[in-house]
Amino acid sequence: MKSKSLSIILALAAALNLAACGTSTTSTQTSSAADTQTEAAASGTEGETGEAKDGGSFVYGLATEVDNLDPFTATTADAKSIYFNIYEGLVKVQTDGTFAGAVASDYTISEDAKTYTFTLRDGVQFHNGNEVTAEDVLYSIQHAIDSKITGYDNIDTFEASDDHTVVITLKKGDTDFLADASQAIVPKDSDNNGELALNPVGTGPFAFEDYAVQDHLTLKRFENYWGTPAHLDQVTVRFLADSSQELVNFQSGAIDGFTADASITEQVDPAGANLNIGNSNAVQALYLNNAAEPFDQLEVRQALCYAIDPQNIIDTVDYGYGTEIGTAMIPGLAAYYDESLADTYAKDTEKARELLAKVGYPDGFSFTVTVPSVYQVHVDTAQVLVNDLAEAGITMNINQVDWATWLENVYTNRDYEAAVKDMDELTKQSLVEKHLISPEFANNNEDDSKAILINDEENICITINGKDHLKIQVFAEGFATDELLNLAVEIDQKLEKFLDYSFNRKYGYLTACPSDVGTGLRVSSMLHLPGLTLTENIGTILKYVNNFGTSVKSVYSEGNKSVGDIYEISNNQTLGFTEQEIAKNVKAVTQKLIEQERTTRKYLGKDKLQFEDGIYRDFGIFTNARIMNSNECMDLLSSVKLGTDMGVISELDDLKVKKLYLYTKTANLQKYFGKTMDSEEENVKRAELIKQIIKE
Repeated sequence: MKSKSLSIILALAAALNLAACGTSTTSTQTSSAADTQTEAAASGTEGETGEAKDGGSFVYGLATEVDNLDPFTATTADAKSIYFNIYEGLVKVQTDGTFAGAVASDYTISEDAKTYTFTLRDGVQFHNGNEVTAEDVLYSIQHAIDSKITGYDNIDTFEASDDHTVVITLKKGDTDFLADASQAIVPKDSDNNGELALNPVGTGPFAFEDYAVQDHLTLKRFENYWGTPAHLDQVTVRFLADSSQELVNFQSGAIDGFTADASITEQVDPAGANLNIGNSNAVQALYLNNAAEPFDQLEVRQALCYAIDPQNIIDTVDYGYGTEIGTAMIPGLAAYYDESLADTYAKDTEKARELLAKVGYPDGFSFTVTVPSVYQVHVDTAQVLVNDLAEAGITMNINQVDWATWLENVYTNRDYEAAVKDMDELTKQSLVEKHLISPEFANNNEDDSKAILINDEENICITINGKDHLKIQVFAEGFATDELLNLAVEIDQKLEKFLDYSFNRKYGYLTACPSDVGTGLRVSSMLHLPGLTLTENIGTILKYVNNFGTSVKSVYSEGNKSVGDIYEISNNQTLGFTEQEIAKNVKAVTQKLIEQERTTRKYLGKDKLQFEDGIYRDFGIFTNARIMNSNECMDLLSSVKLGTDMGVISELDDLKVKKLYLYTKTANLQKYFGKTMDSEEENVKRAELIKQIIKE
């Protein structure tokens, strides 16, 4: 059963102008490089000998917020990266991908891989001071079964044969169940009502200390840990907006370390930081359709392997961070990785030409590689491959397609000659800035089941396996509520023919967010309300909105301060209402806010000299500044747009305002100029772009 939600977003301005935001074939892997992530940590975290020192604290920056530490319900990679320090299973994974005993000191597996016998370790304590018992383990196993944890549906029976032995019998033999046995062991009855989500209790080296919503989470060393104790006394995880904010906070000393890709950490001064290179699970490869000529011939596939230099891709596209590999197994899984395979096809252009001539292609051949345009790293890689292959007489044409087309034609229908797979961080953040995907969806880099489908006009976006299994979003400018609802329902009904939605006769559609249970419909309107902000009436008006089944939030903010005077109004529940009633109510509340904003603007216009002086001052700074940060730009642009709407400023039109709102945001600014930038260069380029757009 799949949860689903619908989202309708209207981009409005107070005067109904622009708002602020707006398969039977096989594949052959011919070249691959494992990307890496880089962790930046402030210098001084190690002793003079290079060994870790005991004691002290560490503040770690995280580009998402973790609001659930229940090991039976949390799904995000970031949540797991934290709770693996709090909880332990019967076994736990090692850095090389193998497993070692944790709560269990030993285990045996029957020859048919159906019976797993675990011997519990003596003296293991929970963070509440109680020793782990067989009853705790049995409770945890049953809770994992009830929570539908992967692998636990294969359990036939489980029992404690004595106080120190737990035996699990599977329905079918499974040699991989040992990995499932790393699921957390928790105290009996500790999570009957989801209590562990905000008050986790485990056996790990760190214990939970405190949590502040949208700010931080703190762990402390568990002094009675059964194994090698933690070196640090305390670790604080700071929740930040994105990787750019991680960099800013690291450079200012607000955090001691963070993890990001090379495009961010390249901006860190190595003299003041320790850069630790770690493996990620991303493998980039050129995949060939072995059923399509000429790739149905072994020699042709081998020729491509010899023609390509993976290290050149790593150096050119991945800032030198990466490892050439010969299979899809990454170096981080040392127990399974075979380093010798990396040299199987060392670049040899002459060898490539000989193989091609042998099978009738002495002058080479041409083919087309299909790349999803949303993944800049693949587009860049394809461009490097063009040059490598040309040396061997092979012409490769690049066909960039939108994600939906690539997903259907290449990934599902296998309709391709060749393809390059795996979205770079800049593109993901660009989609966040366009409000097409959420920051949480963008920043979950370890869930391979996620997908995004966006049409060319970017007014339809479908996210798969985010907070809900399926989320359908439709967008429009102006008051197109009815049209958007009809479009969303049309898409929904088409998908429902093929998908089994999670539906309850009493409660309707079941969604991840309780307030969406019912129709699953969220209707939102984005309003530019500078007049109400200037007259300091915005607080009173927004409280009024909350009385009508709607809620409001600032779209852009810094701390408690709204940036850019843009607000989103949406329904706060769907249960008990039809889709039409929800849309009608949000539309009515939006109309009231527009009327209030219009009235306020008339009031502001009465003191024409004072009002126009303020607008012209902001316009002067906006158009002449040499350096402009993002928040300052948003605030000044709000004033400039107000002046444009009220006829004070004639240099801008709606199209230019649209471009300014979009391209002055961090990720889209960098994509516009085609390169990554540090904050200093970004602020300079933003000021340059403002002048450029206004002069168009």
